[in-house]
Amino acid sequence: MRRSDESPLKEEVRNFWNADPCGTRYMGDGADFDAHARARYQLEPYIHEFAGFAQSRGKRVLEVGVGMGADYLEWLKAGAQATGVDLSAISLERARQRCERAGYTSDLQVSDAEHLLFRRTLLTSCTHTVLCITVPTRLNVSAKRGEFSNPVARCAS
Repeated sequence: MRRSDESPLKEEVRNFWNADPCGTRYMGDGADFDAHARARYQLEPYIHEFAGFAQSRGKRVLEVGVGMGADYLEWLKAGAQATGVDLSAISLERARQRCERAGYTSDLQVSDAEHLLFRRTLLTSCTHTVLCITVPTRLNVSAKRGEFSNPVARCAS
């Protein structure tokens, strides 16, 4: 459902990813998250090194565009305090299931890259490992109270 201040394009993007979360075709029958992760990292073997999961122990990480949570789970496994956001509630539900099955508690929120409201002290880093993002208007990354400004400057891109 579209927010009153949301563009029709964003609603279309949300509906697209809710109907077919990214990587679903690699899951086979049911919710085979291991098959999804194997396919993802076989197709994109550079992600682990690029993202720096192994160096994230104790860091506070915001992942923008979590999708079904393959990378998000890697942050948790590595010992990061990870928060994840995505436009797709369906994708986030699958990410939650993935984390629960692996024995981790998730901090996942439906949000979009234009409305990230986090306190400056909350994050060590912000990432979008490999993200195709549709932003129909200028990116707004400042908190209403000015407590966190420009996390994108710290994002891996």
